[in-house]
Amino acid sequence: MLNSNTFPMKKILLFIFVTIGISFSGFAQDFLGYSNSNYSGVTGTDLQPAAVVDSRYKTDINLVGFNLNITNNYAGIKKSAFEHTGGLFSGVYPAFQDTIFSQHYIGVRDNRDDKRLSITNQLYLPSFLVSIDEKNAIAFKFRVRTIANVDGVSNELATLFTNQLDYPSLLKTKLNNKNLDVQTMSWVDYSLTYGHVFKKEGAHFLKAGVTLKVIQGLQALYMHINELNYEFTTDTTLSLFNTNVNYGHSNYFPNKNGNVKNVSSPFLGFDFGVVYEWRPDFEKYKYEMDGKTDLYRNDKNKYKLRVGISLVDVGKAKFIKAANSNDFTANIKFMDLKSFSNATLEDFDDSLRKKFIMHDDGKKFFKMNLPTALSAQIDYNIYKDFYINFTPYLAFQFKNNKVRIHEITAYSITPRWDHKWFGVFMPLSVDQMQNKKLGLGLRVGPVIVGTNSINPFITKKDIYSANIYFMLKIPILYGSPKDRDKDKVSDKLDACIDVPGVWEFKGCPDRDGDHVQDSEDKCPDELGTKALNGCPDKDGDGIADKDDDCPNDSGLPEFKGCPDRDGDKVIDKYDKCPDDPGSVELNGCPDKDGDGVIDLIDKCPEKAGPASNNGCPETKLSLIDLQGNILTTVIKNEEGSFNFTELPANELVIFKLEGEGSDTINEIKAVVNGIPKKAIRGDKDRYFRFIILKTDKDRLKQKDEDDVAVRLSLEEEAIMKKAFENLEFSTASGIIESSSFASLDQLGKLLIKNSKWRLKISGHTDNEGEEATNKKLSQKRAESVKKYLEKKGIAPNRFKTEWFGSKKPISDNNTEEGRQKNRRVELLLIE
Repeated sequence: MLNSNTFPMKKILLFIFVTIGISFSGFAQDFLGYSNSNYSGVTGTDLQPAAVVDSRYKTDINLVGFNLNITNNYAGIKKSAFEHTGGLFSGVYPAFQDTIFSQHYIGVRDNRDDKRLSITNQLYLPSFLVSIDEKNAIAFKFRVRTIANVDGVSNELATLFTNQLDYPSLLKTKLNNKNLDVQTMSWVDYSLTYGHVFKKEGAHFLKAGVTLKVIQGLQALYMHINELNYEFTTDTTLSLFNTNVNYGHSNYFPNKNGNVKNVSSPFLGFDFGVVYEWRPDFEKYKYEMDGKTDLYRNDKNKYKLRVGISLVDVGKAKFIKAANSNDFTANIKFMDLKSFSNATLEDFDDSLRKKFIMHDDGKKFFKMNLPTALSAQIDYNIYKDFYINFTPYLAFQFKNNKVRIHEITAYSITPRWDHKWFGVFMPLSVDQMQNKKLGLGLRVGPVIVGTNSINPFITKKDIYSANIYFMLKIPILYGSPKDRDKDKVSDKLDACIDVPGVWEFKGCPDRDGDHVQDSEDKCPDELGTKALNGCPDKDGDGIADKDDDCPNDSGLPEFKGCPDRDGDKVIDKYDKCPDDPGSVELNGCPDKDGDGVIDLIDKCPEKAGPASNNGCPETKLSLIDLQGNILTTVIKNEEGSFNFTELPANELVIFKLEGEGSDTINEIKAVVNGIPKKAIRGDKDRYFRFIILKTDKDRLKQKDEDDVAVRLSLEEEAIMKKAFENLEFSTASGIIESSSFASLDQLGKLLIKNSKWRLKISGHTDNEGEEATNKKLSQKRAESVKKYLEKKGIAPNRFKTEWFGSKKPISDNNTEEGRQKNRRVELLLIE
């Protein structure tokens, strides 16, 4: 058996790892527990590129960090190997001075599985994350990374290595090892990550990120043996039988002159990730500030459930192949391993060329893939700052690739307390080498320290894996919105920081909300306009209410804000006819015909007439004797009738008609003591004649007393006139036209206002058609008016309806104009 003084076996067996101690790098499962934290910052983008955006950081700067992982599935160091005497750093570890260390302090798993070893380390150089806005962020990272893999070691070969080739039962025995792989690669990656928020609606949130990497290789080595046929005769003598070896490496290692040659040209790689968050309580995190609505608290974590998926380290690095590293066929007996003692890599290559048949394929380059992995991250908020995370990490093994490195598939569950400035992580993980580990990580302000496995400290079992990580950063976190006076204007922009105000005036008050700052508002407690220095102008006439004599009606400055709609210099509140220009003498009402009767009540506004005849020219009917002398004269009334108080009975009476248009009238209606009589004009003398019978006076005794008409004001007369003149019906029906509704509504309001008044409705037609039909039509129209007004809230007992068909014409039915006047519904307000 050889001791370490005569034969440095580790250098021969693990020559491929000579660069591992130079740099520290790792894989996406580095910083386990912390990488899923809401405060992982730029580090979190290693595992999930989408973590760059909507983070809790304005800016996160990593100054330095490292992570080291060593794991295997065969040989474990016993905990007793770490017992020491003296101080923690100055003490002595007796186990490491033991010449048969492997027998005393190494334990192995008893199984037939192929043995594997993985060493990864990472050095984090200055890197940073910057949040551009709520939907966009970038990160730049500068890292040096190394991975070394040993895969496919058979149980026999692992036993020999563990026992430093001194295992008698396996010596002088031909053995076979299939698919033995040894690979290592170190590289620098300069990466730029961009993240964007795609959906931020209610409880649903979606973001994605992509990382573009520039890869600069530092060193790479690979060795693949499909069928290793070998025999150790002694612990220093090895025979190889027809063994084909794929072998190559870069120029990373110093040559004999101590120079390091250029080994690689830059190559590209990328990561991609997407994250969905379910935020059922999203309303709690919304706020308004500085004129913006639907803002979210950047300093708060908002999700109940977060689910992410990412694909990382996609790409390859291209290396210049060392001149003497080529595939070869090993077929040699009793090779003395001492010849490799203290050999450099160049010496090792020279020895291979001398001992074996080399196969120079002429290729000057080779490519090593990056350690591609697929990961999912499921994070659940238990309560406040307490979370639990499940992260399956599936490392692609690339088993059919001879030039490869890879990571280790692992599954982790991590409960954590994740506060703004402090955090505790306890990942429980299991990897594909069947190593079960409990980790512990701490985050205290800018310092992060931890391990993926605290097993050596809490268990007496053999140690098959080890990990440690550390990071120092400058975290610049989002703070809570600062608004001292609670006016939704941030303190940094608030011009009146101690007085609640509005954003429009940078936090200064506008109590009445009229967009005029209180300091400039002459009416600070009344809603006003800028033009009037914040004072109100309800009618919008440009005159402040405090100076307006008619604040509810738009008016003119010359009348102190009072209106004069018709421009007749009589303000509306004193104008009896506010929509028609008139004179001051007539209270603003017009008198177009100049007869002293205002047009509003003038039945003939285009023709002059006395007030006694409602402004119309008088039409006189005179009782004359046989000699033509006038005995009695009456004036035609509003209904077109002539009312005589007394006329001789059982006598022929003669009448003479005088006045405007009298020549065209051939038939008149005279009312004798309330009894209507019709008279026809004579063809020769143009007088009207009829006989008054005694029976007419007898009928008078049976007649009810006449209805008493209500005396109306000018405004009320106007309402009645408008209702009568606008009342229209569909042809030959009792359906009221919609154009009549507005004026009827005004009439209804007048009746409601005067509850003691009643309305007499009289329906009339012309003499066209059958009289029975005409009477029925006049009835329908009178009742239609009654029903319409009843719907406006007028009681049925306040109406008196009559209908006469064509029996009471007021004009000549022989002309269209006359017939039109006869088709009417008369309205009379009675007491």
